[in-house]
Amino acid sequence: MKNVVIAITVRSSSSRLSKKAFLKIGNKSIIEWCIDNCKKSEIKNNSIVITTTSKKEDQRFRKIAKKKKISFFAGSEKNIVNRMLKLLEKKKAKYVIRVTGDSPLIDPKLINFLIKKTNQNYDFIYFNDGPLGIKPELLSRKGLVKLNRYDNTRDCEYLSLFYKNNPNYFKIKNEKFYIKKNFKKLRLNIDYKEDLLLHNKLFNKLQSSNYNLENILKLFVKKKELFKINSNIQPVYRKGKFATRLKYITTLSK
Repeated sequence: MKNVVIAITVRSSSSRLSKKAFLKIGNKSIIEWCIDNCKKSEIKNNSIVITTTSKKEDQRFRKIAKKKKISFFAGSEKNIVNRMLKLLEKKKAKYVIRVTGDSPLIDPKLINFLIKKTNQNYDFIYFNDGPLGIKPELLSRKGLVKLNRYDNTRDCEYLSLFYKNNPNYFKIKNEKFYIKKNFKKLRLNIDYKEDLLLHNKLFNKLQSSNYNLENILKLFVKKKELFKINSNIQPVYRKGKFATRLKYITTLSK
């Protein structure tokens, strides 16, 4: 698995929930939960990388990486494509599994699934169904090099939309979540205070040793009312004028 790394993309600034990566769910910060779940995958620790910006305020993540015995990389603040390419160059890898640092329950099973897909020559693999906030993405160096040629990638954090909105430019695949039940309305990423309140509510109900994706999915099936607190929140990239603008920005032209 020398040809693949996990990039946990994270930064301190957030317009919706300030410094959210450092906020606590029970006894650990959001970023620590995310790292610990990545470490349950088949990827070795030195190939799990906190990938942040070169801003001074984001150097705080270096200490967390050291504490967790994983790697650290700082790159361009706004150009995430360039940041991914520089990381791959440093690690001498051909593929990156992208995980967002606001995903405390990222699924190691899905990470392992993507590892097995690195021999199929895809530029981008993602999971369209399943809960929000648990799904990694696989990106190839080849696809990122191609994407880096376009100026509109220089200042947009919504990397996956460049692939999803341009299926004729890249070799992409949409995989199915391994559980057939419909979890698309289950929101487990953390962008707003309601998301954080839900996670702490779940942590208090399940306790530390049982706070995991498997138990939360079971709880959602049995007691959906527990999850109402953030059920009406739509991802910002799907709402109104901003969604329209993102569609325009992330559509490539030859």
